[in-house]
Amino acid sequence: MREAQSLVDQGDMVGAIAAYQKAVEVAPNNVEAVGRIGHGRRKHRGFYQSQTHWQKALELNPEYLVALVHLGTINMKTQNFADAVNYFQQCMAKAAPEAWNIKPKIVRSNCTAVALLPE
Repeated sequence: MREAQSLVDQGDMVGAIAAYQKAVEVAPNNVEAVGRIGHGRRKHRGFYQSQTHWQKALELNPEYLVALVHLGTINMKTQNFADAVNYFQQCMAKAAPEAWNIKPKIVRSNCTAVALLPE
């Protein structure tokens, strides 16, 4: 995983994705590596490629808040608002705001945006 992160730091998303995929081959239940593939896919190819990996990460660990936030964000940006609301509500229900140590401003702003959507 260090090699993959080094490649991310160098801006080599294709190489990083390949390195994370090797990590998943060795440890298929490595939720962080699966999620990082999703992150890399979003940076390299877009939201739809990313969504599959974040969903897999969430299947591996339904409490993985990072996956819920990314899935909510992907759905909000692709205008799938009902799904975005669902993911953000799950995230809010699973973690108290003081426990949000994953990019708190993004989480709060996305949750606020979802709260402001018309019913």
